[in-house]
Amino acid sequence: MTEKYDFLILGGGGSGLAAGMYGARLNLKTLILGATSGTELPIGGVITTTDIVENYPGKRNFKSVILRYPSIYGKGQYGGIIHYYYERAKKNQEIEVFSEGIPLRNVIYVSDVVKANMLILENKDKLNQKELFMIGVVDSRSMKELAQIIVDKLNSKSKINLISKKTFNNVQIDISKAKKILNFEPREISEGIDLYIKDMGEKEEI
Repeated sequence: MTEKYDFLILGGGGSGLAAGMYGARLNLKTLILGATSGTELPIGGVITTTDIVENYPGKRNFKSVILRYPSIYGKGQYGGIIHYYYERAKKNQEIEVFSEGIPLRNVIYVSDVVKANMLILENKDKLNQKELFMIGVVDSRSMKELAQIIVDKLNSKSKINLISKKTFNNVQIDISKAKKILNFEPREISEGIDLYIKDMGEKEEI
């Protein structure tokens, strides 16, 4: 049976918790979904690292769930390595790949992000009052591999130029908790890129 809520809050930081508090005060059935990317802050965000907080919400009877993502890509997204590689490849332009293409990247297609959020709603009765899930793909790939996948799928003539300019280190995600509790099964990176190219309307030969 589908669970219904009166009040759904996207964001588990201080503002999200405050909004949840007021929803609870109004006797609204409230669910908070929090997402973090590239941060170590727990539920509550910066409010947990502040010494003095006026009118802190305190303990309230609502669930908080944080979903941590690596890099998300999809139609309408501008920026990030998938978009950069795609835009260069479709124009047959040289693709510069930092750190000689060695670092691993974990990139997740936007529809899998939606799937993860829906699974939270479907499994909310199994969850503790506060939960943290890592959401990504299983098969992290090197930056060089990602560029090559896109070049190959677009039949592009782009040259991949591996340069020594440094970027941040490997990004690998342990999604075992999400797989076990939520039955989360993301697409492989190659499959996500196929959908991305289809959505962008550029799968024809270049």
